[in-house]
Amino acid sequence: MDEAIIRYYKKLLKTGFTYAGSFDDPSIYLTYDNSKGILCGNAGDNLRLYVAINNGVIEKMRYLCICDPTTNVVIEALCALAEHKSLTEVQNLTEEDFSQLIESRGEEFLKKTRIVMDFLRQEIIKIEYKI
Repeated sequence: MDEAIIRYYKKLLKTGFTYAGSFDDPSIYLTYDNSKGILCGNAGDNLRLYVAINNGVIEKMRYLCICDPTTNVVIEALCALAEHKSLTEVQNLTEEDFSQLIESRGEEFLKKTRIVMDFLRQEIIKIEYKI
């Protein structure tokens, strides 16, 4: 784990995980477990993502996860970057957007960012086209 991830994770431990939690009746409820690929660290780890959308804009995004610190930082960054953006804007988020927010170019961080964004893009496409 690179220094930027450690620093950001320690900050989250001190100040609280801003986007951790859930809410009733999300517009989108997504789950990710390691059967889809290694994101969360260990077998049995998982991620649940709750998204409220109004007129194509993400009003609120929260998560519950059992995962390693790097993945936790990626998910916090995703929520921070996605709230108040349109689904199209969220689909167009890049690794650079995450890197600028967290100040990391670490290989593990970028790999997990790609996994999360690929998963999210697939789910948004399904929703937009009601697949």
